[in-house]
Amino acid sequence: MTKWNVLLIFLSISLVSIGQGLNCELGFNNQYDQFTSDVAVNEEFSYVSITDWGTNVFGQSSFVSKIDTNGNVLWEEPIEPYPAEVTKVINLKASNENGVYVFGNGREICDVGNLCFWYLQKYDANGNNISRVFSNWECWAEFSSELTVTQNNELLLTLDSTSDISTLYHLDSALNVLQSMTLATDSIVEVDMFNNGDFLAIKKDSLLLLDNTGSPLIGQALASEPIDIQVYNDTLYLLTEDSIFQMDASLQSLQSSAVTGYTNYTNLKVDGNRVQFTSVGWNQVSVLSTSHDLQLIEVLTIPIDESLNQVMDHNDVHLVAAQSYNLASFQSVRYRNFSLLSTSSSNVNNSDVGIVDFSPSYIEAVDDQGAPGYLLKIEGSALVKNFGTVPVNHVRINHYMGLNISCGYTVYSEPYSGITIPPGDSLWIDLGMVHNFFAFLPGDTLVFEMCLYSSHANELTDLNVSNDEFCKDLIIGYVGIEEVETNPGVKEIVKMFDLLGKEVEHPQNQMVIILYSDGTTDKIYISE
Repeated sequence: MTKWNVLLIFLSISLVSIGQGLNCELGFNNQYDQFTSDVAVNEEFSYVSITDWGTNVFGQSSFVSKIDTNGNVLWEEPIEPYPAEVTKVINLKASNENGVYVFGNGREICDVGNLCFWYLQKYDANGNNISRVFSNWECWAEFSSELTVTQNNELLLTLDSTSDISTLYHLDSALNVLQSMTLATDSIVEVDMFNNGDFLAIKKDSLLLLDNTGSPLIGQALASEPIDIQVYNDTLYLLTEDSIFQMDASLQSLQSSAVTGYTNYTNLKVDGNRVQFTSVGWNQVSVLSTSHDLQLIEVLTIPIDESLNQVMDHNDVHLVAAQSYNLASFQSVRYRNFSLLSTSSSNVNNSDVGIVDFSPSYIEAVDDQGAPGYLLKIEGSALVKNFGTVPVNHVRINHYMGLNISCGYTVYSEPYSGITIPPGDSLWIDLGMVHNFFAFLPGDTLVFEMCLYSSHANELTDLNVSNDEFCKDLIIGYVGIEEVETNPGVKEIVKMFDLLGKEVEHPQNQMVIILYSDGTTDKIYISE
C-alpha cells in the first residue's frame, strides 16, 4: 500500500457568509424516552428516525416520520422489517422516488444476545414500504458500513463476517440483491462504485479500489481519516475532516482544496451543478459550495446551538438537524429545519416551564408479603409554572416509577393541552394516578421521594432543564402497617366549582376551583 501525499490549495474566503432562517422546530414528545439516529432530506421534505426505548414495554421500537418545511408531520410509519423486540437505525438515505431508505439492525428478543439481524427497508413518498432482511448473526459482534445510494440509484453496503473478512452487497432500488461478494478486509466505513463496475471502499486510514469481483486493485494510505466519498460522472470526491479531494478512476489526484477557517467537514453532496459539504462548529453550521473543480462559490452559515451533537442532512433547499436532547431525566428528540433560500425565520422557541410543587390527594401503601417493599399508589396534582416569555398551552408531565423485570421501565408521562399559563403564572394540574409501582421504603418512618418533571412546553423541547424537576418527600406511614390509605396530612376535597361559581361533580378538560376540608382553595385544570 503506497503512501498518498497531495498538495492542498487553500482557498481564502472573499464571499459574505449569509445567515439562514429557521423554517420550523418540532419537539417529538409522544414517548417518555426517545432518541434519533439519522435524518435525510429529499426535495422539500425531510425524514427523521425516532427510537422509543423501553417505556412500559419490553425492548425498543423505531419509526420514521416524513416532515415538510412548515413542520407538518405528513406520516409516521413503524420500522418493522422483522418480528423483533429491539429495532435500531444506523442511517437514512434519500431515494430517487422522493422516499427514504432505512438501514439498521435488530434483536428478536430484548434480553437474549444470539438472535440478531441486519435489515434494509424502503419507504416511498406515501409511507408504503418493502424490506430486505439479512441473515442472523451473533448480536452486536459485527460491523457495517453506512448505506450508499450510487449515482445510478443502486445500493451498496458491507457487513463484517469475522475478523479481516466482510461481505459486500450490491442491490437495486427495489432491494433485490444484484451481487454479493466476500472481501479480504473488514471495518469498511463506506463504499461506492465507478461505471466500469469497480468498487471503492474507505476505512479509517485508507482508500481501496476493488474490481467487480471484490479483488483488490489499488490501496492508498491516507494521512487523515476519510469522512465521506461520492462518485459522480466517474470522478471520485473524497472528504476528510479539513480537505476535499478530486480523483479519477485510477485514484490519481486531480484537485484538492481546503477552505481557511473551516473544519469538521461532513455531508458531502455532488450533483450536476456543484459540490457541497458542511463545516460543523459548536454553535454554527456552514454549507460550503464549490464548482466541480473545487473553486469556492459561496458559504451559507446557520446558527445551530450544540451542532456537534446533532445528526444533519441538507440539499439546495434546506438543512435539517435533529438532536437526542437531554431532559431532566432521559431524553427526547429536538428537530429543526433551516432554509438555504431565505433569511426570514419562524418564531424562535422561547417556551420554558417547570414543576414547583406537588400535592397528593390519595396515598395507598400495601405491604408486599414476602418481598421487602410496598405496592405504592399515589394520586395528586402538580403546580406548573411558566418561566418563559410566551403563554403555555401544552405541557408534558413525567414521573419515573422503576425498572421492569427486563428491557424496559414503568413511567407516568402524559401530555396536557387546552391549558393557558401566562408568563410568570402557575397552574395546578390534576394528574390522577401518577404512581402505581413497588417501592422499597427503609427505616421506621416510611418516606417516599416523589419526583416529577415537565417537558415539551407548547410541544417544543424545553431548553432550560434546570427548573423542570420537583422532588418532595411523602410520609407514607410507619413500620408494622399492613396498609395505609389517604395520608392524614392530605386535604380532602369538599366541592368543586367552575369559573362562574357553578358547582361541578365530574369536570373534564376545564378549569375548576377546589374547596378543601381545611378551608383552602386551589384553581386547577382537570383533564379527562
